[in-house]
Amino acid sequence: MLSDYVVEVDHITRDKWAELVNQFDDATIYQTWSYGSIRWSEKNVSHISVKRHNKVIAAAQLRIMILPFLKSGIAYLPEGPLWLQRDRDANEDNLIAIIYALIEEYVRKRGLYLRVIPSIFDNENNTIRHLLEKTGLHWRSEVPGYRTFLIDLSLPSNEIRKKLRGNWRRELNKAEKNELQIIEGNSEELYLKFITLYKDMHQRKQFREFVDINEFKDINQDLEKQQKLRIFVCEGADVPIAAIIVSVIGNRGIYLLGASND
Repeated sequence: MLSDYVVEVDHITRDKWAELVNQFDDATIYQTWSYGSIRWSEKNVSHISVKRHNKVIAAAQLRIMILPFLKSGIAYLPEGPLWLQRDRDANEDNLIAIIYALIEEYVRKRGLYLRVIPSIFDNENNTIRHLLEKTGLHWRSEVPGYRTFLIDLSLPSNEIRKKLRGNWRRELNKAEKNELQIIEGNSEELYLKFITLYKDMHQRKQFREFVDINEFKDINQDLEKQQKLRIFVCEGADVPIAAIIVSVIGNRGIYLLGASND
């Protein structure tokens, strides 16, 4: 399968990887150099790419976890691989090529257990899933899938509004009458406003935390300009009321963090 392809492993620089990520529609923050190096430590990150006709057609950033005292471990790939090239039709051969490259490098050569959480929204026939299973990957049906919602924001705002349920429209109408102001940006000042709201919310609700908001702050500062997070703060009478932080890389905006006051 890989006879027409050239595979490169851990030969890419940080700047080249950032440039590469921006060439894929299915790219997310989880495949950025900043996320990998800060979240997992740079020594535990591996990058692989597949070229055809001297052009990269697929790539992946993995976390390598070696078990102590054993020459074995896990190669973990979240939200990947990248294979949907920007401004081009989806080519399933590119996906198959990178999967075979992953298996060859991390399973056969390094003896690692390969775990892939693909950044793919499959159709009703599970076409992509069956395609991946043909490469030798096994679907873990006992592992609960990540539940998410997709909203097409390319529609006119009035059409999006019509599609909202009645109670959502009522709350939106009420909010619009409160003279609220939405501030969007990426400044440290906005992130600090979010942190203040978040800490207030956590103190009030005492929920279990699964993310490190300070770690995301470091990631955001480290990201290259085109990949930085987008921060939205809602204020009323110049007082921060709520905030969300999203990542927009590729063709999706991903909600990462949110907070509100009482």
